[in-house]
Amino acid sequence: MMNRFTGEIINVTSGNYKVYNPDNTYYTFVAWEKDNTPQETTIGQYGTYNITSDSTLTEHIIKHILSPNMNDKNSSLRYEMIDKNNILIKWQVDNQNWVAERWSRLALTSPLQNKDKPLNKRGQTTTL
Repeated sequence: MMNRFTGEIINVTSGNYKVYNPDNTYYTFVAWEKDNTPQETTIGQYGTYNITSDSTLTEHIIKHILSPNMNDKNSSLRYEMIDKNNILIKWQVDNQNWVAERWSRLALTSPLQNKDKPLNKRGQTTTL
């Protein structure tokens, strides 16, 4: 997030995860916790997106759980690739103030995985 007084980027660990899919859909996942204990993860919002230039995109918010007034609305965002794993996204609050967020790509790994020894898969049986 960007400090609106200094312009500096503030790193905020939010528990929110956004996925942009190749079919122009997106989802924001929210990891809920209580007393610093993870409870569950849900979809906080979903919709479609359209890249309108090399630095702007429009999200059409189909459903927003935390801000229902955003349902069925368009939101214009500015974006800038910082590097191959980080993107800076800016969006407006009430069409006035811009909020900047840095989103980072998650690694395809497991915290349980020993980097020298791959995880073993368990056998799976399905009964119909």
